Amino acid sequence: MAAAHAFRTWLFRDVREAPMLLLLIVLLVDLLLNRLYISFLHYPLDTLLDISNGLVGPLISLSFIKIAFIAIGLILWIGHFKPSELGLWMRNIPAGILATVFLWAFLQLSMMIAGFLSEGFIRFSSAMAGLEPLRGIGLLVLFAVTKALFDEIVYRGLLIPQLHTKLQRFVPFDAGMNLVLAVVISQLIYIIIQIPLMDFGEGNEYHLTSTILSIVALSTLNSLIFLRTKNLYIAVGVHALWFNTALFTETEFPPTIALAALVVLFIAIYPMLPDRRTVLYTQPLEDRSLY
Repeated sequence: MAAAHAFRTWLFRDVREAPMLLLLIVLLVDLLLNRLYISFLHYPLDTLLDISNGLVGPLISLSFIKIAFIAIGLILWIGHFKPSELGLWMRNIPAGILATVFLWAFLQLSMMIAGFLSEGFIRFSSAMAGLEPLRGIGLLVLFAVTKALFDEIVYRGLLIPQLHTKLQRFVPFDAGMNLVLAVVISQLIYIIIQIPLMDFGEGNEYHLTSTILSIVALSTLNSLIFLRTKNLYIAVGVHALWFNTALFTETEFPPTIALAALVVLFIAIYPMLPDRRTVLYTQPLEDRSLY
């Protein structure tokens, strides 16, 4: 413990600038782990995929490592951030779960309607047979508590508040414009960090473009959710649904478009919900967080 305290003191000599230095280290380590994953970590982590019968994929395993080393080790332990300073309020967990289940149920209904309108009947997925629906839901939950949780903690809960705080101090714009800039810059950083995980193989240009557009759409929606609801767990749920929808029907209509429409609707009606908590800035923020 004494060694950790000494390292923390040496690393963060200027307490006022400590959160941004910590953030830079977090982003560089995340980028390094993504690069190592593509280079050689992918292969040993594949063994967990075989052991878990396809349930725990390499990306989920990598996210476990990131949560332990980056989120818990760097941000919470070394950086002395509190979970509440990252948007991780315990009291918001039930609302986050409820919102995720609500969106998932309405997504199923939307895809059923889309399939019926396009084909004249509802074509259920082959995954409805046996235990496949439970496996799909299990993948959704695993993705939510690993990859989605880590990305939302770092790129929404930590990155946006820190960028907005610094822009408030150094950029001569009002709080609203600086918030927009913070969201845009955070998305650009998020895409750069995710680049090592993308497939640049020959013939994958369309797939790469669609992946980047999908990441931009997801990060935009989740930034709005986080800023509008002050509940990071809702953003985690949407992130998980975006990549693991566990659909019970088969249709040609892209599920991400349906989910995006539902999320936009959710954001629009959120101010009408009781006991809402929004983040609308009227004064400069403190150094460490939005809260």
